[in-house]
Amino acid sequence: MFLFKNDEIIDRLKTYPIFSHFSFLSLEKLLAESELIDMPPASILFEIHDPSEHIYYIIDGYVELFPSKVCDHKIASVRSGNLLGETSILANEPHSFTARTNKKSQLLKIPKSVFLKFFEEDPEVLMQLTQFVAKRLRRMVMGLTTESYPFKNIVLYNTVPELSLESFKYYFKEPALQDNTHIYDKKSFIDSKLDILPFLFQSENTTGINLFFLEPDDSTWNQHILFHAEYIYLVVAEETWEQLPDEILNKESALCCDIVIWHKNPPPYNNTQEFYARYPFKRHHHFRDIANHYLRLYRYMTGQAIGLVIGAGGFKGYAHYGIIKAILESDIPIDCIGGCSFGAAIGAALAENFEWEAFKTIYENSIGQLKNKKRYKLPFTIPITSLLSGEIATSMLQNVYQDRYIDDIPINFFVSPLIFQHAKKK
Repeated sequence: MFLFKNDEIIDRLKTYPIFSHFSFLSLEKLLAESELIDMPPASILFEIHDPSEHIYYIIDGYVELFPSKVCDHKIASVRSGNLLGETSILANEPHSFTARTNKKSQLLKIPKSVFLKFFEEDPEVLMQLTQFVAKRLRRMVMGLTTESYPFKNIVLYNTVPELSLESFKYYFKEPALQDNTHIYDKKSFIDSKLDILPFLFQSENTTGINLFFLEPDDSTWNQHILFHAEYIYLVVAEETWEQLPDEILNKESALCCDIVIWHKNPPPYNNTQEFYARYPFKRHHHFRDIANHYLRLYRYMTGQAIGLVIGAGGFKGYAHYGIIKAILESDIPIDCIGGCSFGAAIGAALAENFEWEAFKTIYENSIGQLKNKKRYKLPFTIPITSLLSGEIATSMLQNVYQDRYIDDIPINFFVSPLIFQHAKKK
């Protein structure tokens, strides 16, 4: 847990609109009468209907709000630099939601009596607090009607010397401008001439997603940003699964993390499963230093990845051949591919090489395999999930793909488990 000093906490409090009117001495007194608490990920801060006895200032971290004790439907997020629980205290009612940390968090726990006394001494500031709470409640209600990307502070942590962060900035720049995505690196922090906490608070109060770019070092910038992160994309070379950075793969942090595997050469790839043996990554991305790979990664990082799922139905799965040709001719980017039954076979061929001639070759080879099976009697089965058994399809797939692992396919690929129940998969 990153430990904040008292003067750092006070500096951060003063960046909050409600506390900005108070002197350093007043905030120091408030801090002395409050408790600094460290919360592990997925910790319940309070539950719905609990009495409102404290207000919480989130120094750093991320708290999610739920309408019941069962935390299965998030209604809002409260990020670092904001208050939590002040609505219940001002209304003099129990809490109307359950609050749970999403990541490791540090909060200032302020007793109700201390908080009210602090603001009652200045009625004008109390009115500002009431107005501020009303505006936040309105934003929360509006947020219930729209879907939004759940992560705001996303880190790209590059460990590959052959790759420059400037390359990521170059390819991310144009789509970031269109999407109102903000890109920060150590240089932008230094150029801001701000201390780290005001800098982070400023980034929290922008609309859109924040992308923070890091490289391995022991700077204060790295320490704060890694603590502040909600999702990490770790960029590593393909042969380095035994040398992954400990500061990222601390399992106690419970951070969502994707592994981005940089390859010097074109596919075929291998050893993807070695990375999953080291850490429970959410996803993997095969990456080379070419434009469309940078743009694919950007779409994943900002919640805009495009998926293609190909339906089942025996030879109807093969009928998607023409649709795929149209997609490729239209230069529509596809970031992940899935399918069911014969649609999965077509999806695998497309994920293997997202180019028409290569896809066409695999497709025609698989058709040839099926034609060779015509002299055999069709293997009927009890029609619970299918009229035919998967024997012909499995044989064809084994001939085309041999002992390849799904994880090693260049484009992320997922399938129905029915047809691939005998296939090798992590």
